[in-house]
Formats: sequence, structure tokens, C-alpha cells
Amino acid sequence: MIVSFFQPLLLIGGGHWHGEVTFLADDSAALYVNGDLIFPEAPPNPYAACSDIPVGCLVSTEATVGFDLHPGLNLLRFDVAQRNGVSFGLNYAGTASNECPEPAGIAMVAVGLLLLAVSPVGHALASLLLLAVSRRLRE
Repeated sequence: MIVSFFQPLLLIGGGHWHGEVTFLADDSAALYVNGDLIFPEAPPNPYAACSDIPVGCLVSTEATVGFDLHPGLNLLRFDVAQRNGVSFGLNYAGTASNECPEPAGIAMVAVGLLLLAVSPVGHALASLLLLAVSRRLRE
């Protein structure tokens, strides 16, 4: 069984954007960004509870991947696979950064993230991204 989870990400401002996500899944998961496969589901392996190789449900099998983003709307899709049992799960956290962080651009990103934060689906990721933006403002 595969269940897909979608995470929209609105980026306001120019420049080159880079994203990074760390995730765990039971049994495993694939990550797509804007329709492109970034990290595939783990191949079949002899696990008891979840995949023994990335990505699985243990810290030792978490995956951290980087990818390019573009200004505007981006879509992250996690295809969570349950191959050995009946329950499944997904944990993830991520950041987005702009290589040309001018104060006005950072402020526009913050406004975009605040708008995203009102969506229940985007609340967790938006909170993490706002934290990253506020750290950049202090630099």
C-alpha cells in the first residue's frame, strides 16, 4: 500500500532557492519535488518493523536530501509505502534558503510563510522555515 502526502511551499523573492528535508517513514518512502523523484523508496529488504536501509523509521535509516526550488509555488510529495504490516507513518522537517538573502527578499519570504502557516497541512513546515528565516535576519 502507498499513501501520498503533499506539502505545498510558497517562496517569494528572486534568486536561487535550495531546499533540504530530513525524513523517516514506516516502512519506507519516496520524495518527489515538483514531480521529480529526489529520493526513491528503499528496495525490498528483510526488515521486521521498517526498512533496514534509508529511508526507514529509525534514526539510523533517516534520509537527508537537498534539492533546488524555484520562486513561487513548489510541491513536495512523500509516497509512504507499507510493505510489511498494516500501520504506516511519516516524520519530516525541512528548510528552504535563498543564496541572495537581501532584507527585503527575506521579509517577503516571511510573509509567504506566514500565509502558508494558516494552512493546517503547511503549519509544521512553515514553522521550521520561519525559524530558519529569523536566524538569517540575525546574521
